[in-house]
Amino acid sequence: MKNKTEIREERFGIVRRWEASGLSQRKFSAQENISYQNFNNWVKIFRKQNTELPQLGFIKVTPPENRISQETIFAEITFANGNCIRFFHPIEVAQLKKLAS
Repeated sequence: MKNKTEIREERFGIVRRWEASGLSQRKFSAQENISYQNFNNWVKIFRKQNTELPQLGFIKVTPPENRISQETIFAEITFANGNCIRFFHPIEVAQLKKLAS
């Protein structure tokens, strides 16, 4: 039988695999046959104890000041972990929501 430390490390290993997968928590937990609620709790605990995963929260989305040519950026999203997505054409809000999930 596993002790609490072994169980925690096993769960944190799963959380690290999820973070590297690029999937949403819901998709990853379904793929791993883990209840979404349990997995979400694991992620919350992991985030409290580690700084490897960015904290959840709102991010500022702003269009750049200069939109003169087609080569300019329409909008840019910078995530808490430093990753950046640039859009060179208008994008629907629904598409942005999919990217953020």
